[in-house]
Amino acid sequence: MILLINYCLNFTTLLCYNKLIMLTKRQLQLYNFLKSYSKEHHIMPSFEEMKVFMNVKSKSVIHTMLGYIEWKGFIKRYENKARAIEIIKEYNL
Repeated sequence: MILLINYCLNFTTLLCYNKLIMLTKRQLQLYNFLKSYSKEHHIMPSFEEMKVFMNVKSKSVIHTMLGYIEWKGFIKRYENKARAIEIIKEYNL
């Protein structure tokens, strides 16, 4: 029984680790936009600019995508501040 629990915990950890290193195609597109925009303008894009770039109609889509990118460990968002996004990890294919 203990061996089975340890196996499940290790397997779950492995699954979580794999999720942390993978971005979907759309998430990668947004992540690359954040990097290029901040490099060019020395500030992060607004939600409106991200929305236009990603060709979506709702800012909630951008909010959700940023949440997943943050959960996967590539960016850090700071609450209650405009454009407060920091890239904390490079994405390597």
